[in-house]
Amino acid sequence: MFTSAELYTMNTYDVRLTRAVRKSIFSLRLWLPARQRVHSQRPAQRTTVAPRNDDAVMDDVTVGCVNAQSVGNKSATLSRAIIDNHLDVLVVTETWHEDSESTSLKRAVPPGFGCIDAARPLTPDAPVDTLYFQNHGGLAIIFRDSIVFRKKCLDISVTTFEFLCGVATMRDRHLVLLGVYRPGSQSLTSTFYDELAAVFERLATYSCPVVVCGDF
Repeated sequence: MFTSAELYTMNTYDVRLTRAVRKSIFSLRLWLPARQRVHSQRPAQRTTVAPRNDDAVMDDVTVGCVNAQSVGNKSATLSRAIIDNHLDVLVVTETWHEDSESTSLKRAVPPGFGCIDAARPLTPDAPVDTLYFQNHGGLAIIFRDSIVFRKKCLDISVTTFEFLCGVATMRDRHLVLLGVYRPGSQSLTSTFYDELAAVFERLATYSCPVVVCGDF
């Protein structure tokens, strides 16, 4: 495992990683061999697929991500942003909501959309009865109703960040979406990389595309 400082020192042309390290990086899709990089940098082309049976087929999913720093005073803004930007899915970090019944969170969900969430757990000494208490952290994923979206429990405990995982199903196709929030007020440690790698290892067992976004 490399520290962030060690990774930065490798950002030169005269450093050659060992074969074992290169294979690990390639297998985790953190970097591509030169031949594949050239191929991936070719101009993207949009292909239109004719719908099957008269039903609309979702061929592209537009995913957005935003740090809200409280949905409490931005519910209308978030809802409008989803509609104006034609988003199918929006990952929201730092929702500052306390539970799934949050009125502010519900107001951020436009008509025709659903939501899954992960509020930051309240500590036993949290001053929940005070006027200015805010439960910082928390994530939500707002998605279009035409997508079957279910919350996925990875059965793993982390201490350096919060995450929310969901599986989207469109007809016979699946997509795993992971939202991550790492508090910027906390120092970056090797434990964060270890825990994030453990989550990625769980996602690697899925035989479908995986999208990861959020605040790291």
